[in-house]
Amino acid sequence: MDDRVIKKAIEAFGDSTRYEILCLLRREGPLSVNEISVKVGKHRATVDKHLKLLSKVGFVTRLMDERRGVYVYMLTESAVRVLDEFDKAVKRGDEVRPVISIPVRKYRILRITRRIATNIIYAPSGAFLILGFIGFFAPVGGFLAKVIWLSIFLVLAWAWLFFIRSAFRR
Repeated sequence: MDDRVIKKAIEAFGDSTRYEILCLLRREGPLSVNEISVKVGKHRATVDKHLKLLSKVGFVTRLMDERRGVYVYMLTESAVRVLDEFDKAVKRGDEVRPVISIPVRKYRILRITRRIATNIIYAPSGAFLILGFIGFFAPVGGFLAKVIWLSIFLVLAWAWLFFIRSAFRR
């Protein structure tokens, strides 16, 4: 397969750098932005811009590599399908006019529900903070009692956030 033919044809996508990034990810698997920029020979900011666009249309996903401590990008199934169809068309010698179906997010209600659930989950920590400050500024008891009251509710708020973050950490 001639790379010049592929690059010309892929301009229908918008930019040959995106095609290079997609092929690199298909060939080498998950890579960080720095690794991609070195291998493609482009500036990190340029690669990052292209990765954000590819992520927006659903061709790449970003995951945290716990072992290395960096975010890595990997291809989605839809990107692999598009690249396979594109390669088949080039091998057949067809005039390459790829039709790219950009995944539409059909589940908007789920995203809204997730936001509401997140707010509900974090609400107790806010309530603990409010109760702590109400008790601190209440016109009863001595200063030491107010400080202890505030401290107890600050610890409860922190503990709640710590518990929630550790429970939902993936």
